Amino acid sequence: FATGGATSVVATGQPDRYGRIVGMVFARDGRLLQAELVRSGLAIVRPGAGDDPCSEALLALEAAARRERSGLWGDSRIVGKATDRTSLLARSGLYALVEGRIVSVGYGSRMVFLDFGRNYRRDFTVMVPESLHSRLREAGIPVDSLEGRVVRVRGVIEESGGPAIRLTHPLSLEVLNLTE
Repeated sequence: FATGGATSVVATGQPDRYGRIVGMVFARDGRLLQAELVRSGLAIVRPGAGDDPCSEALLALEAAARRERSGLWGDSRIVGKATDRTSLLARSGLYALVEGRIVSVGYGSRMVFLDFGRNYRRDFTVMVPESLHSRLREAGIPVDSLEGRVVRVRGVIEESGGPAIRLTHPLSLEVLNLTE
């Protein structure tokens, strides 16, 4: 896609500790360029950097691009499988999407662990900080209802015994229908 010349950037928050600023980039004609990238399948949405209605709209555009297999979505490997430990560990430090069935839900003192295998020290895990429990419940996804459900989660993969994602936003966890 073409930007049509000049662009403008609108900051949506304060700089982080590294001086980075989250913002929205608009083309001269007013089009939101992030939306154009997502619609074309050239970008993956990272919720939490802006307001929820914007993230929800971008996720809807991403879902359409995924259904149409546009851009990145033409390669089935773009979404990791929760059971593929080796592939997930190779993505350590990278932002990724992972799909799989939650085998068990474990409760720690300040964290809930969504385990995707029987060996929680080795298999893929999603770590849900206590601060997100109520926000997930408000979004219609209480953590205690997730055992046995198939989900898509997005975030930075880290190594915590096995591969893991630390959930940072309720929109980063999608409960999938088995037909998806």
